[in-house]
Amino acid sequence: MNQISLSSLANFNSAVPWGLWVSIYGWLVGISCASYTIVMWANITNNTDVKKLTRLGVMLAISALMAGLLSILVDLGHMERFYKLFVSPNFSSMMAWEVWLYNIYFVLLGAVTLFWLKKEVPRPVSQFSVIFAVSIIIVESLLFAVPPGRAWHSPLFVAHFLTSSLAAGAGALILATAVLWDKNGSEGQLKALAKIAIPLVAVNFIAETAEMISHGALVSAGAALALFAAVLAVVLLRSAKPSSIKLAGLIALVSTLAAKYVSLISAQAVMPYKGFEKAYIEPKLAFSYCPSLPETLMGAGLVVSAAVILYILYKLFPLTREG
Repeated sequence: MNQISLSSLANFNSAVPWGLWVSIYGWLVGISCASYTIVMWANITNNTDVKKLTRLGVMLAISALMAGLLSILVDLGHMERFYKLFVSPNFSSMMAWEVWLYNIYFVLLGAVTLFWLKKEVPRPVSQFSVIFAVSIIIVESLLFAVPPGRAWHSPLFVAHFLTSSLAAGAGALILATAVLWDKNGSEGQLKALAKIAIPLVAVNFIAETAEMISHGALVSAGAALALFAAVLAVVLLRSAKPSSIKLAGLIALVSTLAAKYVSLISAQAVMPYKGFEKAYIEPKLAFSYCPSLPETLMGAGLVVSAAVILYILYKLFPLTREG
């Protein structure tokens, strides 16, 4: 499918040129960096239960990153031209810097996968990994601050982008462990992950509330639902039941995707002056955005592709399920 047909199927317009696929991209890349950060942090702090999940966490990071990059390629179109970012990069572009950071990240993931998955990950590598992965999330948030979305030009956007990514990564790691981990059961790993996820979800709740207040959007049905989801996730994470922890992981995943979508789309639809939306009189010059059915189906396929890649890696590398 070429760029023209993709554009004709999407509800992009002059006010909102970035839609659902970009939201999924930011969400998946955040999951990749956050899940990698969590397992590397476990190696630093010698958290035995979570440390056992290092190999699974690395595979999750790889699969989420691959699906996330595929999502942005689908959005940008002309995927066959991606090599130009390497042969003729424009380093005045924030996107060019991001692409090169992803390459370094791939090398880092590959190095951990190839050289250290059969033994202990060196402490300096774990420390560098945590710093570098968190830095990628922050740089990613700054990439979205370049376009003229006023809501993006705030430290609160960067903070919420980071905290929501960490919460999503914890949720993804919980679900991956619940489904794939089969070494003497996963109850100990799930409880250990829950202890890590509680402060991440709680801090994300604070950051999300602060951003809503700054936008004057705290009193709305969407805001109430988002905050309720965060509170419910924390309550479930505090439970000793594995089933409750799994549900909390799912809630964290879904709610953070919704937050990424709302945050990125709403920032583009901020009116520069009163009555601005009335100047849009043609279909493709609309000031509002709602994903089309093809966009939604493609988005669902991109999310599923992350799970499929993870399962393939899980089958190809038995080390992912050994303690």
